[in-house]
Amino acid sequence: MELGRDALSVVQLLRPSLTEQRTIAAFLDRETTRIDALIEKKQRQIELLREKRTALIHDAIHNSSTRTMRIGHVADRIFRPIPRKDDDTYTPVGLYNWGRGIFHKEPTTGAELGDSNFFWLDAGDLILSGQFAWEGAVALTSEKDKGCVATHRYPILRGKPRVMETAYLFAFFTTKTGDFLLNEHSRGAAGRNRPLNAGTLLKESIPVPPLETQSRVSAHVYFQRRIVPIVNRSIQLLREYRASLISAAVTGKIDVRKEPS
Repeated sequence: MELGRDALSVVQLLRPSLTEQRTIAAFLDRETTRIDALIEKKQRQIELLREKRTALIHDAIHNSSTRTMRIGHVADRIFRPIPRKDDDTYTPVGLYNWGRGIFHKEPTTGAELGDSNFFWLDAGDLILSGQFAWEGAVALTSEKDKGCVATHRYPILRGKPRVMETAYLFAFFTTKTGDFLLNEHSRGAAGRNRPLNAGTLLKESIPVPPLETQSRVSAHVYFQRRIVPIVNRSIQLLREYRASLISAAVTGKIDVRKEPS
């Protein structure tokens, strides 16, 4: 329901004295500046983690011991078909673009899954979107994704033992070079829907550094994945506190005259 001009003209507002208004404004300016500075520092922390990963991958790719090998020689495509049962419940997954991770769809019974072939996910899988990989829709599964299912439209890869760390392969696909390869093997003219040809992608050659170097990249990937949600949550809480502080100050729920300067 919208208020018209006539209705607004008769609304009565509380108007504190000019001195009180200035006190409230000074308090909010001081406190919101502090909160904004904290938010900026936390956002910078996320940027620094991203920059460090980029630097680690760059060093890994340009390591003097790095070899060039086909993806299909260092990673396996994984197929874990589910023995679908009509009355059992399954949780399908989807991928956000630009490496933002996995989301779970609503659990559904086997009878309602549809005609697609589905495969189990395990922790530590590299999963790519068969339609939007060119938009950076790639992700590394975690323990919470274990036991979920993905259709055949989501190719699943794992690095070969003692040859390729799956987390390093994920990190590589988030680089400009990796993004280029995903684009090259995603063809189509139906808007954003460009199917990925996993078969030809696996024939591409990529830089494969020594395992010790890969492990440094992998360790940072897992550290970043653990820390970023915590930092993002703290940013959200700070923003909520900022909004509630403003509301409390202007409605008189807190007496800013007693607040220390």
